[in-house]
Amino acid sequence: MTPLALLYIIGTIFMASLWRILVKTKTKPTVHDLSFAALIDGSAALVTILIFLCSGTSFTIPTHYLPWIGLGVSIVLSTIGDCLILVSSKYADVADTSILLPLSNLWIALIAVFALGENVTPFRWVAIGCIVVGSMITLAKTGKILLNKGIIAVLVYGIVNAIMVNIDKGVSPNFSLYVYVIIAYGTSSSIMSLLLGRHAKQTLTSEWKRQGWWLVVIGATWSLFSIMILSAYKLSDVSTVIPFMRLFIVITTAYSLIFLKERGRMWQKIIGSIVVTVGAILLAYVG
Repeated sequence: MTPLALLYIIGTIFMASLWRILVKTKTKPTVHDLSFAALIDGSAALVTILIFLCSGTSFTIPTHYLPWIGLGVSIVLSTIGDCLILVSSKYADVADTSILLPLSNLWIALIAVFALGENVTPFRWVAIGCIVVGSMITLAKTGKILLNKGIIAVLVYGIVNAIMVNIDKGVSPNFSLYVYVIIAYGTSSSIMSLLLGRHAKQTLTSEWKRQGWWLVVIGATWSLFSIMILSAYKLSDVSTVIPFMRLFIVITTAYSLIFLKERGRMWQKIIGSIVVTVGAILLAYVG
């Protein structure tokens, strides 16, 4: 992994942590989850446009139709993923959702091997096993597996995200980086707004008045997150970038326990986060 790729990944760790903390602590209960997601994605698109205009970079789009099809599939998956991650933030502890997100590494590794032809070593599979075990420790509760609407949402998100990041890895180099992010977030926001139906304007306005400018702040963190992670994809394998980025669970788990007082299954969360973090470090450095 190059120093520049490492820098980008450190940025994504910070942005992913900040995103989850802001959603959990700085926004009020939503009027409608879909309108909330649409406004955040719209804000992310607008912030990215501003960054693009200030960057002075070139505008590049592919002339062949295949990259556009890939982008379209990625946008649909991103739209579904944004809704799922907001539901998980709303109904599950920050620590739980953060620790469970790395489960997507299993699907990412499988797709990276069979779709992108990347090499995943036996040691990397062992590291992924640590992530799976740590996640299961977190979910265990008196001999049963803890499941609620938020946890189910984040588990499904892991599969959706695994497919999406591999598509992004293969398709995004055909576009200017900022253009890719702008199209993805702008289209996702438009799709969710249309799904709100004929009362979309009223619903979006109501949500905006309720949440205020925090929506823009959250959208900005998501924009920067996407820019950094897509930049990292150009410098390293998906199956290395994503596991290393998952180190944000350390930050969010600590924040959840200390500041949000989410003390249920505290030791399971701590042990689970440690095991997951060890797996992520092994995956990024040695695997």
